[in-house]
Amino acid sequence: MQAEAASGIEGRWWSTEGRTQQLIDLARESSPLYVYDGPSVAQALSQLRSLSSIDSFFYAIKANPHPDVLRAVYEAGFGFECVSPGEVKHVLALFPGLKLIDSAAPATTTSPFRGGRLLFTPNFAPRKEYEYALSVGAIVTLDSLYPLQQWGSTFAGKHIMLRLDPSVRKGHHEHVKTAGKESKFGIASEELPIAAELAAKHGVHVAALHAHVGSGILSSTTWRENADYLAACARQYFPSATSLDLGGGLGIVEVPGEQTALNMQEVDKLVKEFKQKNPEFSLWLEPGRFPIAEAVDNSESIPGVLLCTVTQLKSKGSYNYIGVDTGFNSLIRPILYAAHHQIVNLSRLHSTPGGPSITAEIVGNICESGDVFGHARTMPADTQEGDIVLIATAGAYGHSMASNYNLRDPATEHFLPN
Repeated sequence: MQAEAASGIEGRWWSTEGRTQQLIDLARESSPLYVYDGPSVAQALSQLRSLSSIDSFFYAIKANPHPDVLRAVYEAGFGFECVSPGEVKHVLALFPGLKLIDSAAPATTTSPFRGGRLLFTPNFAPRKEYEYALSVGAIVTLDSLYPLQQWGSTFAGKHIMLRLDPSVRKGHHEHVKTAGKESKFGIASEELPIAAELAAKHGVHVAALHAHVGSGILSSTTWRENADYLAACARQYFPSATSLDLGGGLGIVEVPGEQTALNMQEVDKLVKEFKQKNPEFSLWLEPGRFPIAEAVDNSESIPGVLLCTVTQLKSKGSYNYIGVDTGFNSLIRPILYAAHHQIVNLSRLHSTPGGPSITAEIVGNICESGDVFGHARTMPADTQEGDIVLIATAGAYGHSMASNYNLRDPATEHFLPN
């Protein structure tokens, strides 16, 4: 087996000869193509459900809003975390019976968000978006003092959640670290006394607190640290806050053999210890990439891939180039985050194992020098035009971030139910 395929291939849902051929056939009909493996998504959701320390899960639909993915999420009992009115409308159209909340419930209501399955967590949104979210029964999050300072009447008498900034920055790239003064998200710790005063002034009921420090996190202590921080803030400033949203950012292994998988059992153990000491709080989690880009044991089952077709090959000096029929218009993560995605020549995966190989740049067809899916990747030497290439861990923040740059259509999508 070629070097690129040899590391971390065994056990992947697409690695068997039967499934490989199925994907090749799909790509022959439509390339480029995103393919999501339904059973693996269901397994990932089940794994998250096994975290006994967490009371409620809210899937970040910006990761992948495909209707079949959302149906799997809904059937698993998860709620939905939305960041725009468009996402809210998308969810409500799919699930008209979704459990919502009454944000204007009496102030004495115990746990006013209990059972609610729709979060609205925008950033720098206009007033009308908050008004809309409140009107449809979403749990609304404010992550700035400005809405309380300028639009107090909108939130008067309402139960809301505040997003706080623990000032701890974590994540796989600077662009996904969402805490600290360098980040636009969250209310700084030094502003919490002002937030409490504004809430009291306008009769706003702070029923929940939220912290999200970044994405792609592989440190198991993160969510316990968030819980400790939020609980301390609740006791000091917001005694009516009975729900703590510990955020998301559950990381996955992108480079097999070079990264240590997030220990979900350790995450659960640490948060469970917090819960035993602080039973008054309901704990929430917001997974996004984890259920769709990775599954089962966080290293061996990848439910979302991007399939594309080799168009041309060329060499310039010591550099070899393998070009495919899509680019960062379909998958922007490599150029935006310097993200690593395993790349495999699916057409040669079983036909030429262990054969001669070359080192090549895997490039797209977009007119930008940065349109590179992978640098210095080991690929079969007999790679040729028409071969199907698989780009792994692409199920989340792939199609949802696609564009028609260069007026090229991005990859379409296909959901495998079984």
